[in-house]
Amino acid sequence: MSSVEETGHDQHRNQKPQGGDQDSLPALFWDEMPNDEDNPDLAAINSIIEDTSPDERLLGFKEQGNRALQTGMQHRKKFYLRQAIDQYTQGLQVEGIEDRPLKSVVYSNRAHVNLLLGNYRNALLDAKDAILYDERNIKAYYRAAKAAAAISLWEECRSFCAKGLELDPENEGIAKILQGSVAEEEKRRKAAAAEAARQYELKKPAAEMASVLESRGWKIGRPQFGIDSRKPRIEDGEVRWPVLFFYPEGGMQSDAIEDFGEHDTFKDHLDVMFGADAPPLAWDTDATYTRDSIEIYYLSHAAKPIARNDLIEALFGGWPSVADQGPERYGPQGATWIRVKTVHTLGQVISRDDHVIPGVPVFFILSKTTPFKNDFLEGNMPLL
Repeated sequence: MSSVEETGHDQHRNQKPQGGDQDSLPALFWDEMPNDEDNPDLAAINSIIEDTSPDERLLGFKEQGNRALQTGMQHRKKFYLRQAIDQYTQGLQVEGIEDRPLKSVVYSNRAHVNLLLGNYRNALLDAKDAILYDERNIKAYYRAAKAAAAISLWEECRSFCAKGLELDPENEGIAKILQGSVAEEEKRRKAAAAEAARQYELKKPAAEMASVLESRGWKIGRPQFGIDSRKPRIEDGEVRWPVLFFYPEGGMQSDAIEDFGEHDTFKDHLDVMFGADAPPLAWDTDATYTRDSIEIYYLSHAAKPIARNDLIEALFGGWPSVADQGPERYGPQGATWIRVKTVHTLGQVISRDDHVIPGVPVFFILSKTTPFKNDFLEGNMPLL
C-alpha cells in the first residue's frame, strides 16, 4: 500500500502542471523569462543572478555543458552534444568575464564537441579562440591541430603541433597528429607530382603544336564564331588548318575547308569551290557569286592574342564556350576589313602583323557585283 502511494507521488511530482499561463507555473517550467517585474519567482532568479559573478555563471554553464557532453558520449546521441554546445555558447555570451583561462577552457570544450560532430571549421575557430585566451592551453593546440588536419590545412596543423610540443614535448597525441600530417602531406605531394606528370604527357602534343604555331609567328585568339572542336594538325612538317568561309550576304552561311595547308594558295581552293563542276550556292538565286566575281576578306585584329598556356589548354581540351569580347572598333588595334590576294598562301596571310586567328582562320566571301559588298565593308551591315 505504501509503495503504491509513493510511486503515485513521484509520478505527480515529475509531471508538468497542466492548464494556466506561464505566470502560474513554477520557474522550473518557464519557457522564457516573463515581463512582470512583480513576479516573485522572477525576482528570486534575478536576485540569484545579481549575487553571482560573470565568472561563476560561466562556470555553471561549463559544468552543464560538460554533463551534456558526457551524456552524449555515453549514449552516442548527437542531441546531447548539441545541448553541450548550446550551454558552452550561453556561457561565453555572459558579459564581464574576467577569468581568461576559464574562458579558454570553455572555448576548447566547444571545439572538442564540434570535432565530435564533424564541424571542423567551427572547431578550428573555437580552438584558436581558446589559445587566444590562454596560450598554455595544451588541449586547445591539440584540438586546433586535429581540426586543421581534418580540412587539409597542413601548414596550420604543423604550426599548432609545433607550438603545442613546445609546451609539452612528451604529448603523444600532438606528436601523432604531427606525424600523420607530415605523412599525409608527403602522400598528397607525391600524388600531385604524379598527376602533374600525367597531365604533362597528355598535353605534350598540344604543347608541341603550340610551339609550332608560335615558331611561325602566328597569333591565336579566342574564337568569335562556333568552330566546334576544329584544330590544326601537322602533316609532313606542314601545318594544316580547318578554315571557315562566311557569306555575309547569305545570312552568314558558311563553308568549311577542313584541310587547308599553310602552303596552299587561296586560288587552289577557290578554283574547286567555284569551279565549273561545283554546285551553285543555294541562297545565291541571282548567281552573283562566281569564281570571277568573288573577293576574300579577313577582319584585322579579330581577337586578342592569348597566352601560351591558354593556347595549350585550348588545343588540348577545346575552346571555351564563351567567346572573346570581340574586336575593337577604333584605335591602333581597331578592326578593319583587309582584302586577301588569292595568289597568296594561307601561311602568308595569317602571318601578317594585323592578323589574329580567332581559333581557326576565318574569312569572308563577298561578290563585287552586288551593292551589299560596299555597305558591308563600310559598316552599314552588321557582322552578325
